[in-house]
Amino acid sequence: MQLKPIIAIAILLLVVVLVSISGCTSSNNTATATPTAATSNVPTATPTVKPTATPKATATPKATATPAATLSAWNTAFSKAGYEIATPFKQNLGAISGTVNDGGDKLKPYKYDISITEVAKRDDAKAAFNAAITKAQQQGYQSGSVNIDPDRTWSGYLGNQGFQSDKIVRIHIEEPDTLWTQIWDPFVIVSEPHTMYYVETTYSTAI
Repeated sequence: MQLKPIIAIAILLLVVVLVSISGCTSSNNTATATPTAATSNVPTATPTVKPTATPKATATPKATATPAATLSAWNTAFSKAGYEIATPFKQNLGAISGTVNDGGDKLKPYKYDISITEVAKRDDAKAAFNAAITKAQQQGYQSGSVNIDPDRTWSGYLGNQGFQSDKIVRIHIEEPDTLWTQIWDPFVIVSEPHTMYYVETTYSTAI
C-alpha cells in the first residue's frame, strides 16, 4: 500500500509549520529606552554692578567775618603809629574799610581811605587787584615810575606833581600770613594773622 509515505510527508509538513510559527512569536519585542536629558535646575548667577562713586567737589574757602578783636587791633596799631582814627575799621560784605589821618607833626598831612578786599584764591586776588587798578585809572589816576613790583603793587596820582600830588592811590596784594598783617599805605604792621588774600587799596588826599 502507498498510504504510509503520504502520512509521513504530512507529518513532516506539520512539523515545519509549527517550527515556523514558534520562531515568529519569539521575536524580540523589547523596546529600547531613549535617554531623556535632565533639565538643569542650577540657577544662573547674575553679575552685580556696583555704582561708581561720584567724586566730591572741593569746597572753595569763603571769606569769613574778621573778628571784632582783630579790627580793634587795627585801630590800636594805627593809633600807636601816630595816626588819628577818623573812621574805625569795620567789615562789610567781605571787605574791611577804615579812614585814618596823619598826625599833627606832618608838613603835608593826608587822609587815608583804606579798603581791603578779602579773597580766598590767588587768581581771585589778582583779578581784584587788576579791577582796582582799572577803577583808579578810570578816575584819572596815572601810573608812577616807582612800581617796582607790578604783580602785587601799583601806585598812581592825579595832576602833574607825581607822588607829591594832593591825590595818590596805592594798591597792593598782601598774601596770607600766620604772624601779622601789613598795611602798606600808610605802612603799619598789625599783630594779627590773616588766612585770606588782602587786596589793599588806599586813596590818599591832602588835608
